[in-house]
Amino acid sequence: MKKAFAALLVLTFIIFALSGCRTVNINSGDISEFNYDNPEKYLTGDAEITDTVENIEIEWIGGSINVSYYDKDTVSFFEESDHVLNDDTSVHYMLDGTTLKIKFCKSGILNMKEPEKDLTICIPESLSLKNLNIDGISADVAADEILADKIYVNTLSGGIQLTGCIITDKADLDSISGSINADITESVKTLNCSSVSGEIDIHAQEIVFFSADTASGDVRLSSGTAPKELNIDTVSGEAYLQLPENSDFSLETDTVSGDFSSDIPCKGKDGNYIFGNGDGEYEIDTISGDINIAAYNYI
Repeated sequence: MKKAFAALLVLTFIIFALSGCRTVNINSGDISEFNYDNPEKYLTGDAEITDTVENIEIEWIGGSINVSYYDKDTVSFFEESDHVLNDDTSVHYMLDGTTLKIKFCKSGILNMKEPEKDLTICIPESLSLKNLNIDGISADVAADEILADKIYVNTLSGGIQLTGCIITDKADLDSISGSINADITESVKTLNCSSVSGEIDIHAQEIVFFSADTASGDVRLSSGTAPKELNIDTVSGEAYLQLPENSDFSLETDTVSGDFSSDIPCKGKDGNYIFGNGDGEYEIDTISGDINIAAYNYI
């Protein structure tokens, strides 16, 4: 069972690497091809968008992406680089209806060695996004106090940092070798996290459905309200839960060489435990990691 899970996790990330940014070809560490649809409709360079923006889609290769609010009433963005940029290597963008699409550079064949550009997107304080979608290769992603229905971040070797964000519906956060850190205020319905070798550290007021998969990183969840459904799979990482003492859930655990401990009283043994009334459904599988449950504010 555990071997099957490990193989499935690796296969999932291979597919992720091939499809998440499927417009990019990488040869010997250099970016040799970056393609996207309708390139003739894109404009070049930093910009301030005065029309309505409800969705933002970003495809970025290297450097960083920073998204945050500011005190103006327009969406704006700019890039910074240590290299001299031209019309081909500068940021490209278009507004498709109410969707702002931002691309790392011009579509087409190019030779770009170790591309490093930092992108900053500024959003009006009054704007609540429907969707924020970010695809990256080696880009670190940070979002500060963003309000959105859905946030999707997919990066191969960059880290993901969400600070003080309000996500009303769903967040999918995926990285291969980067860590995932998220501080989410208020309530989010669904939060899914995946990492091969990075740590996953989540702080939230309330998560209804939570899942986390990692091969060699620990998973930490601190939530002011116990999720109704939780699923954690780790190969060589440990699982830490920090939940209210009056939480109600049933927990099924499967660990090969890890130990189970809980500061919150529970009933059961041998991988099956009931906390409170046992209403929620939790499953935690580890190969060589411990499982620890602590009362809220202890970790």
